[in-house]
Amino acid sequence: MIQDIVGDLRQAGRVLRHRPGFTLVAVVTLAVGIAGNAAIYSMVSAMLLRPLPYPEPERLVQAGETASATDRSLGPTSRTTYLDWRRDSRLVESSGAVIHYPGFGLTLTGHGAPTPLEIGFATPELFPTLDVGAALGRTFTAAEGGSAGASVVLLSDRLWRERFGSDPAVLGRTATLEGAPFEVVGVMPRGFAFPSAEVDAWVPLGLGAGDESGRAGREIAVIARLRQGVTAGAAATEIAGITARLARAHPGTMEGRTAVVVPLRELYAAPVRPALLALLGAVGFVLLIACANVANLLLASLGARQQELALRSALGAGRGRLLRQLMAESGLLGIAGGGCALLAFWLLDALRGIAPAELGWIAGVRLDAPVLLATLVLSIGSSLVFGLLPAMQTLSSSTVETLRQGGRVVSSAGRRRARAALLVIEVALSFVLLVGAGLMLRSLSALDDVTTGFEDRTILTARCKLPTERYDAPAQIRFFEEAVAAARSVPGVEAAAATSELPITGFRQSRPLFVAGRPEVKPEDRPQIPTRFVHPDYFSVMRIPILQGRRFDDRDGPSSPAVVLVSAALARRVWPDGTALGASVSFEGPEGPWREVVGIVGDTREFGIERAEAPIVYSPMRQRDAAQGWMSWMTLVVRTQGPPDGLAPAVRGRLQRLDPDLALDDVRSMPRILEAARAARRFNTLLLALFASVALLLAAVGIYGVVSLSVGGRRKEIGIRMALGARRESILALVLKEGMGLTLAGLGAGAALALGVTRLLASLLFGVAPTDAPTFAAIALFFAAVALLACWLPARRASRVEPVTALRSE
Repeated sequence: MIQDIVGDLRQAGRVLRHRPGFTLVAVVTLAVGIAGNAAIYSMVSAMLLRPLPYPEPERLVQAGETASATDRSLGPTSRTTYLDWRRDSRLVESSGAVIHYPGFGLTLTGHGAPTPLEIGFATPELFPTLDVGAALGRTFTAAEGGSAGASVVLLSDRLWRERFGSDPAVLGRTATLEGAPFEVVGVMPRGFAFPSAEVDAWVPLGLGAGDESGRAGREIAVIARLRQGVTAGAAATEIAGITARLARAHPGTMEGRTAVVVPLRELYAAPVRPALLALLGAVGFVLLIACANVANLLLASLGARQQELALRSALGAGRGRLLRQLMAESGLLGIAGGGCALLAFWLLDALRGIAPAELGWIAGVRLDAPVLLATLVLSIGSSLVFGLLPAMQTLSSSTVETLRQGGRVVSSAGRRRARAALLVIEVALSFVLLVGAGLMLRSLSALDDVTTGFEDRTILTARCKLPTERYDAPAQIRFFEEAVAAARSVPGVEAAAATSELPITGFRQSRPLFVAGRPEVKPEDRPQIPTRFVHPDYFSVMRIPILQGRRFDDRDGPSSPAVVLVSAALARRVWPDGTALGASVSFEGPEGPWREVVGIVGDTREFGIERAEAPIVYSPMRQRDAAQGWMSWMTLVVRTQGPPDGLAPAVRGRLQRLDPDLALDDVRSMPRILEAARAARRFNTLLLALFASVALLLAAVGIYGVVSLSVGGRRKEIGIRMALGARRESILALVLKEGMGLTLAGLGAGAALALGVTRLLASLLFGVAPTDAPTFAAIALFFAAVALLACWLPARRASRVEPVTALRSE
């Protein structure tokens, strides 16, 4: 049996070597389809299938609070509630807590230029829960996680290499964070990135005494390792029950609250799953189109070999023996295509090169053993798909009838129908891909046209971090006023201001809003409104319009009556009767202190360019005190007279003259920030458009090939028609009608399929419906034009056939 298979493969190799043109086209076509699948499957495997880099990751979950039973979003919980969960849970083996404020942290000094580090504030139990130890040194001890937290620090591998020179003697040395000494006790392994790849170091998180005062502030994420055999659903039920008891016991801080438990794998996979599955479906369609194309090539090739196969059959070769031989040829093509598909290594490198920084996880995507095994299976499976139909069609021909043709190539009706059916499938699948790419392009265009609510083209931003040990709240305010003045003095700067948060990048502080004169509402129904502290000139610099009332000015100082501005979205939501001006609001409670609404400003996009305008409350920077949160972080916004990026070095230098220990981060223009906000969508659209273009090319080649074969098989008919007086125009129309008829059939089938498939893209679309009629129509017209060109080339050749030559060749 093995010898027979080896013999079949040798014979198949000889056959393919003698037809190099056919072999090259078939292998390249398959390689494109298989390589695309291997590259995208590698990304899917890395983000959706590969286990997290922790022992027994299926037992890891994240638990958090949510405002009501109907809200299933995973929010942070309080330190005291976490301690209650840890004490009362019987299904959790161990748990730890971490706080990470994206973009915020502590300033490292004494090791080069002052650098703001993103810090993970972690309880000592976090690392044993993840079952990850330090690569160098140790993690935190229980004593270091006391109520205040010890002054020790764990370095990430990246920070250790970049700022400490990979020095193994770093243990026991001092790292100065915010002017305070922290002892380095360990370095975490390379690749450890929890809870985010942006975290540079970890310091102990003190949980306090666990009393009621620690229950109101919700800022920690809880990571738990479940006991063996316990499901996330069972843990969610238990923790929700504990939370319900806490809500009854502490109505002031817990009323209406419930718990959510999410597997850690799901938490990381959810944001990228829709895009990756869409891309995986797209490359799957490309592979099917490639298989249909190769099947059509095989039908044509085997048609030319009818005489050979009929003769072998007449000499005693059974149909099974011939089928095995033909499948060996298909198998070799599939394996060769799979081998050439190792250009997926190059494709992955190219994807990593063009991927935006926001998709940093792509850097870790590799063609590992499971992916290579899947590629091998795909190669063999595709060879069966594209090889079986042509082989069966060929072997169904009558041996006697074939030998009677005397070597002439005669295409049977069954073979013609098979080629037509394959072409219709190619066109239909290609149309679906093109419609998907068209919808994504429409979404990207709609995103480019989004009105952000502010003028962004000449804005430069610089986030500043003050060393808190030298700046109390009044000193922080004075510094940022001096920083605004220093930025204004830079030649080429038109105006400057400061804000606690930048638009588009999202809020990190939301507070409950109380309105004077309104009845008290349940905590779960109380709106949580983003708050922002701004310099008086912020609205003029950003060109956010004042719709009613006034903007902040010198009257709004620390000792003046507290005032706020509200966005139009908030005014519509809270004061639909138009009575916002003069109203009083509070963030501390129904007893105040109260702040008067003195103006309404235009809406802006805050939580991302794809999110609707957010309701916001703006407070004057000068009326912020230490009780209202951090002031050490502020972002300067500078309007320039020309391109903003060119002034970045001058602005940076002017600010660092004010304080050499000032940590500057994210000095970049607003256009770059907006581009980063669109980067992931642009990347996904680029990939889908690339695969759709490949599909269109394969379909066009398929149309050309089928029409060319049809013309070749009808040379006698065409010669007779022309001998009887048919004009060249009628022959041209005859061939075009056949090719375009198949194309239109494919477009009809593709449109019906696309109406269902594109609904799966709904979560990836913006500003366009999944069944957008103009997109469907435009893609159909474009495809028809490409198909017309593919049909016209062989039709033109047919119309130039000389009748005498055609009849003589028969």
